[in-house]
Amino acid sequence: PDVVLAYAGTWDLREREAPDWGGPRTIGDPAFDAWLREELASALDVLTRRGARVAWVSPLCARNLRTGFTGVFDPERTRRLDRDIVRPLVAANPDRATYVDLASVVCPNGEYARHLYGMRDFRIDGVHFSEECARFVGRWPVPRLVEIPRDRRAEGAARR
Repeated sequence: PDVVLAYAGTWDLREREAPDWGGPRTIGDPAFDAWLREELASALDVLTRRGARVAWVSPLCARNLRTGFTGVFDPERTRRLDRDIVRPLVAANPDRATYVDLASVVCPNGEYARHLYGMRDFRIDGVHFSEECARFVGRWPVPRLVEIPRDRRAEGAARR
């Protein structure tokens, strides 16, 4: 493929434990952050191994409809994932990755919204998109993704 869409989000923010950590950790902890950086860097290596470029989608806000913004749904965890892990990874690899800011569309002003753009229950369970919204969200990045291979060819031509 010319372009691969990648996403790290809510389930990447689960509390985890490694034998040498001495207990469970989550994003914001230096050991957890180093581990997650390594995991996502490895994913980038695999996805670009045959020349594809990765369009890395911004982490999206989410909400558990029963418990609210706790645990993996804590907005600060999502902000840290974006600010401390995803954006730096993309910035460090400009020849292989492009940042696609879907969060600004789905989480206006950085906030979770259940109803958007005149669509009710945009996020039917606080995480997943309704069928109507999935079509809307699925169409949103297409013009941006189509330009990525062209940009990469232009970069290569400029280097010659």
